[in-house]
Amino acid sequence: MKKLLTLVVLTASVILAGCVNTNPTEEVVVEPIAEEVVVETPVVEETPVVEETPVVVETPAVEVTPEVPAAE
Repeated sequence: MKKLLTLVVLTASVILAGCVNTNPTEEVVVEPIAEEVVVETPVVEETPVVEETPVVVETPAVEVTPEVPAAE
């Protein structure tokens, strides 16, 4: 158990030593990990609005015939 703990401590110290900036005057350049992804969305064209015209149905003219009294 003591050997494992020593190994973990040594490994952690080596990792931390690699992360420490030994020359603080040196400029650190951080490069982006992922490139910017531009996704183009398709342009949706608006369709013109078509107004419905009212349907006019012509009914034939109905002539009213006068009542003729029945002959007796």
